[in-house]
Amino acid sequence: MLSVKSTTLEAAVRDLAPAVGSGTAILPLLNGMAHLDHLADRFGDGAVLGGVAKVVTTLNEDGDILRMAPPTVVLTGERDGRPSARVDEVREVLAGAGIDTPEVPDIIGAMWHKWVFITTLAAVTSLARGAVGEVNAVPGGTEFGLAVLAEAAAVSAAAGYPVPESELGFTARTLATPDSPLTPSLYRDLLAGHPTEVEHVLGDLTARARALAVPTPLLDLATLQLRVHERRVAAAG
Repeated sequence: MLSVKSTTLEAAVRDLAPAVGSGTAILPLLNGMAHLDHLADRFGDGAVLGGVAKVVTTLNEDGDILRMAPPTVVLTGERDGRPSARVDEVREVLAGAGIDTPEVPDIIGAMWHKWVFITTLAAVTSLARGAVGEVNAVPGGTEFGLAVLAEAAAVSAAAGYPVPESELGFTARTLATPDSPLTPSLYRDLLAGHPTEVEHVLGDLTARARALAVPTPLLDLATLQLRVHERRVAAAG
């Protein structure tokens, strides 16, 4: 189970490589999609499952992972959608640890839909420099959040993975929740002056948007702003 951020993916790949054999299944839980090709190139296409984590966690000063709110859900499946005994085994292990693991018919679609959710939250909070509730508390804040969501959802739809209305509605309600303290980890990293997952989460999505001829001016602006931050972090060294 590979649950690092994209900023440490390469180091994690080096660390886990000696443990990967012919029967190993790798379950990556990173946001976005670019890591799938990277892992498949390194370990073989058949070794890599699709995966989605729906958790709200952060690191404390001691490096412990803190669960900040429910739920605890991990989705997984073969990337081609076929039934798989190894996926059933992985889900059984996760369920035994108290993790909800519902069956999902299209794990790649689920990954795209999570990507839309997390990209929207990251762009909204990073551009507005505030938690969801703080954005909603000012005139135009809710409308701004919904406009960002529309851009991200349009990219997913153009790629062949339209976000179901139920999930769009959930994200829209999340964005419009009054007084919500919700912030994504990318935004928390930004405020702390740490490197962020801008390229893996926003940069890759906006690049795909351009390839698909989908206009994403708000997501482009968020990507630009975060890239400036990355340069400052790198310069500070």
